[in-house]
This record gives sequence, structure tokens and C-alpha cells, in this order.
Amino acid sequence: MFFHQPNDTFDEAIAERVRLVISRQPGHRVDEVARSLSVPLDALRRLLQDSDQPIDTKFLIQVVVSLVRESGIDPKWLLNGHYDGAMHRRALLIGEDPSLRGVQTLHELVRDEYKRLRYGNAWSIPRAIAQSAHRFFVRQPGERER
Repeated sequence: MFFHQPNDTFDEAIAERVRLVISRQPGHRVDEVARSLSVPLDALRRLLQDSDQPIDTKFLIQVVVSLVRESGIDPKWLLNGHYDGAMHRRALLIGEDPSLRGVQTLHELVRDEYKRLRYGNAWSIPRAIAQSAHRFFVRQPGERER
């Protein structure tokens, strides 16, 4: 006999905020939302309508990234329920880059922040920020000193 374990409260709280945001979209038909977020319809339907099913964390992060990118929502609020103006501005700036690199950078920002919040590693900084700082502080060959 298979026994379903309850969802982790951290992931469930994120899923609840995702459900809240999507439910407040005008005419929030699941197929239209899935199309606008570029996520699989069946997986989104499970996330939105079937809270008894285990939450796929990778998919949940993908939905968070899509909501940040398409709706301009603060990723920190989606992840932990607290607004972070600096994180929000960073995500909006990254989200302006329509290239694959921009999408990957936003995904890394959200994923790294998820991990930091989820696992309590307060001393880590998201990879996207670390890479930007590295490019700023490390001189390239042939570059003059600042």
C-alpha cells in the first residue's frame, strides 16, 4: 500500500502564494495561464488544483521564475512571503533581458534564493549576484586598473 507523505510546509507555502497570484489574474483559465507562463498545462493544473499531490520543486521554481518574468512579481515574496525591494529590482532588471542568458540568470537567481531560504544558508549569496560582482571586481587580461 502506498502512503502519500504530506507536502513540505516551505514548498506548500510557495505553492499557496502562486495559487493566490494566479487566482487573481483576470479570466484565470488554467490553459491560458500555462500558455502565458510557458509551462506544461497538466503540471500547472496539478499544482493549482490538487494540493494533495506531492509538489514537484523544480516545476514550482519554474513557475515562480515565469511569474517573476511575465508579471513582475517580487521573487522573494513568492518564496517566503516577505517583500524585498532590492531583490525585486534585481529580478526586474534581469527580466528585461529576453535572451536565453537572461532567462537562465533569472532562473539561477530564483533557484539560489530558494535554496538559501529553504536550507537556511544565510551566508551564501545567489550565483547571479556573485557572478556580477566577480565581473566587476576582477580585471580581465589587458584591462587597466580602476
